[in-house]
Amino acid sequence: MSEIDVVRHFTRLSQWNYGVDSGLYPLGSCTMKYNPKVNEEVARMPGFSRPHPYQPETLSQGILRLMHELEGFLAEITGMDHVTLQPAAGAHGEITG
Repeated sequence: MSEIDVVRHFTRLSQWNYGVDSGLYPLGSCTMKYNPKVNEEVARMPGFSRPHPYQPETLSQGILRLMHELEGFLAEITGMDHVTLQPAAGAHGEITG
């Protein structure tokens, strides 16, 4: 086979792979959910990326405010009375619901 045929073959095969830049992950794939790149960027922001669960509350007020406001925004958008950010995964969400 020619080099160009081999390159075309493997390029075509690579396009069959599922990629986060070419579509959304389907629901139910808890271990493969994709967060938009903007979320990844925000999660890496200094002061937001490494809060310790046992740090004093006085050092956690900013992140607690963000989480509280996010819950309020989500409740308003969805028309629900309350929203929680507590569930960490699908099974946690089911039992919380």
